Amino acid sequence: MTDAPPPKASRHSLFGSTWLAVAIGLTLLAGGWWAFTSLHAEPAGGTGRAAGASGFASAPAATGTPSPSASEASLAAYAPTAFAIGLSFVGAYFVGYVVRKVIKLAVILAVLVVVGLFALRAAGVISFELGGMEQEAQEALEQAQAWSERAKEALATVLPSGVSGTLGLIVGARRA
Repeated sequence: MTDAPPPKASRHSLFGSTWLAVAIGLTLLAGGWWAFTSLHAEPAGGTGRAAGASGFASAPAATGTPSPSASEASLAAYAPTAFAIGLSFVGAYFVGYVVRKVIKLAVILAVLVVVGLFALRAAGVISFELGGMEQEAQEALEQAQAWSERAKEALATVLPSGVSGTLGLIVGARRA
């Protein structure tokens, strides 16, 4: 019996990314903090003071829950944004992974179709002209450019999540 090392996880596995693990962890942490602060927030209009307290010094509320410190309050303000950025990364990671797999499959199928068509043309089974295809390709390219301009304008409104999403898309696509 040999002492062979255990098999390594494939570089191309979906969940084998350190980036993904960190993003999921931070997203869950931010979401948890956001939920916690939302559940333990003072009701609107509440002063955070016990009944009958003077206005000179704020006493903790009579609810038994201490009021949050300034650092906790500032962290709570960033929790929704951190959650959105993390969720954008994770979502885009999976989209990038799937898109890369679909593109690989589409390229393989396109090559097989083109080779098959040219083989049939060489055998004399079919006949076609390439001039019409060039015009169709040019029109498709113009439509893609117009779509990318509209997409760029729409994504500019969600820049932080967009940057995180783009990074997730790139990392996810590289894993495929």
